[in-house]
Amino acid sequence: DAVTEEAVQLLEDLARRGRSQGIHLVLASQDVAGIEALWGRPSLVAQFTLRIALPKARRVLAESNHAADTVARFHAVVNDESGHTGANRIVAIPNAGHAEAWEPLQQRLWEARPPGNEPPALFDGDHVPDLTTAVPAAETALLGQTIDVAARGAELALHRAPGRNLAVVGTRTVEAADILAAAALTAARGAHERGQRIGVDICCLEPDAAASALALAAALETEGAEVDWHDDLDSACKDWESRCDGTLRLNLVHAVDAGSARLDAPGSARLRAMLIDGPERHLHTLGWWRSVPRLREDLGGFSARFDAVDAWLALDVQGPELAPLSPASGGPAWYPRVRRGLYFDRARHRVPQVVIPYRTTALLPNPSAVLDLP
Repeated sequence: DAVTEEAVQLLEDLARRGRSQGIHLVLASQDVAGIEALWGRPSLVAQFTLRIALPKARRVLAESNHAADTVARFHAVVNDESGHTGANRIVAIPNAGHAEAWEPLQQRLWEARPPGNEPPALFDGDHVPDLTTAVPAAETALLGQTIDVAARGAELALHRAPGRNLAVVGTRTVEAADILAAAALTAARGAHERGQRIGVDICCLEPDAAASALALAAALETEGAEVDWHDDLDSACKDWESRCDGTLRLNLVHAVDAGSARLDAPGSARLRAMLIDGPERHLHTLGWWRSVPRLREDLGGFSARFDAVDAWLALDVQGPELAPLSPASGGPAWYPRVRRGLYFDRARHRVPQVVIPYRTTALLPNPSAVLDLP
């Protein structure tokens, strides 16, 4: 698919240019022939001059080099000339399952590491990262972890400018609540570290997210934020201008579409006015809509202008459904995956990027304690 093709192109580019930057790749597979994306890309495989072929391995050495077919078990062919026959060396493979030999060696190597040595970056596709403890840049929120070597946070700039709102789109309640919580907590942490004020309005219209929203309110107050709770969307939109005092203020709304359907015409107009004019007055709405059509309806219907929402993060939404929001014709090449989101900020990104929503549970108080339940 398109993602695999892009990954192979990036890998080839890194293999070609990385050595001059001190980056060296180790490519491991049971069989190069089994990696469909690499089949027919000899220019990529040619970048790996050091080859280690286990018994019966194919397409690791040169086409005319059949040493891997005859090497004995528990041995390997080591070749440092791109697999050419004259450079073969046969080596014995140590028994990696011998715990009494390997564990002391691993311990000695660990203890011998230099001071300040950082552990290697390891990407585990099944791992859900906890919310980072890093302090973001000023007036910036973190939404999730990007898929890169540095495991950086996906940033949302909250400066005073038109359109600096966020729309989370999808029906996965836990992930949507985690994204809004991560954004609010990191923005509040950044303001607290710099001695700045921040206000947060919270309106939760999804019963399944209510406990998480209440816990978030308590956590934000611990971070020094001024928190106001709104029971309905009309309350969150009413007199929004009076809450704008020049300091950073976030308006978190869980399941916006659940409340917008109950608004009368003046209430809908106030919601749109807050989305359009609020960011210029430092009031930024971070809202969760459960579908793209419902977001479009709240922005004005079929002829809606999406410039009121610079940034969006899609969860269980198919790529073609995102066409009205995407810079690519027909929508991005995207299909939903658990704990994955597609993030795009028109002010910063050329194309959408995949992010892993943080898990915020560890930084939120127990909902039972917040609600004073037995």
